[in-house]
Amino acid sequence: MKFHSTGPGQGRSFRLAEYFDIELRIHWSFAALAGGLGLWVLAETGSLRAVGAILLPIAMVFTCVVFHEYGHALMARHFGIRTQGITLFPIGGVAVLEREPASPAQELWIAVAGPAVNFLLAGLLLVGLLASKGMPSELLSAPSDASALGWLLRVNLLLGTFNLLPALPMDGGRILRAALALRMSNFAATQIASRVARGIAALMIFFGLTRGQWMLALIGTFVWSTAKAELVRAMVRDALEKRQGRWGSSLGRDATQGDRMQGGPIQDHPMPMQGDPRTQHAPDGEWIQPPVRPHSRDSD
Repeated sequence: MKFHSTGPGQGRSFRLAEYFDIELRIHWSFAALAGGLGLWVLAETGSLRAVGAILLPIAMVFTCVVFHEYGHALMARHFGIRTQGITLFPIGGVAVLEREPASPAQELWIAVAGPAVNFLLAGLLLVGLLASKGMPSELLSAPSDASALGWLLRVNLLLGTFNLLPALPMDGGRILRAALALRMSNFAATQIASRVARGIAALMIFFGLTRGQWMLALIGTFVWSTAKAELVRAMVRDALEKRQGRWGSSLGRDATQGDRMQGGPIQDHPMPMQGDPRTQHAPDGEWIQPPVRPHSRDSD
C-alpha cells in the first residue's frame, strides 16, 4: 500500500483487468520475469505441462496478493479515499491511494484490511479442506485437490503473517506507526517506525546474503530504502507545517502583497495579475503596498 499522487511504475505496466472500478495492472518487470521463466522451462523440458507446473503456483500466489491489495483499496474507499490502481511487481503488489488517510485510526484500519483478507481466505480454505477430507474420493475432481487447498491455506497464512512484520512500508509497519500516532505526533511516530523497519531490514539482508536467500535480501533492501524515504517525507511535511504555522501567526490584518511574498510560502496570490483592481493602477514599484483584503466587485 502506497500513498502517491501517481502510482509507482504505472506508466511501465500493462492493464490486466478492473474490479470495483479499480484498475489491476502488472509491471513490465513481472511480465518479463514470468515470461522468461516460462520460456526457459519450455526450452529445457520441451513440455508445456512443465511450464504450467511452474507458472500456475506463481499465478495462485499472486491471486492471493490481489485479494490482499483489494482489501486495502476497499477499506480506503470506505473512508472516502480513492485508489488509483493496483500494480503487481515481482516482489508483491502495491495499491496506490490518491491521498493519505485523514487520521491514524483510518491508516490503522486500512493497513489491517490487507492481512485480514488473507486470514479470512485461510479460514475459508480450512473449511474447504476439512470438508474435502470428509468426502468420498470419487467426488473430488482430482487426487491433489486437498493438497492444493492446504497449500493455498499456507500461502495465505504466510502472506498475512509476513505483512504484519512491523517494518514500513509493510502493513505491520503502518499499523505500528498509526498506533503510535494515536499518542504522539505523526512525525515522532514515523521516526520510531522507520527505525524499527530499518532494523528488521538489516536482519533480512544479513540472513538473505549469508543463507543464499536472495529474494529475502531484495525485500530487505526495498524495506530499508522505503522506510528511509517515509522518514524523509515525514520530515519535510513536519518542517512545512511548522513554517506555515509560524508564518500564518505572524501576519497581521494589514499585511501587504510584499509581506506575503517575503514573509512566507506563496499560496494563492503571489504576483499582481492583469485586471486586478488593487494593483493595475498603481505606479511601478508601488503595487506591493495595497493591503491584502477580499475584493468585492460591488466596489469597482
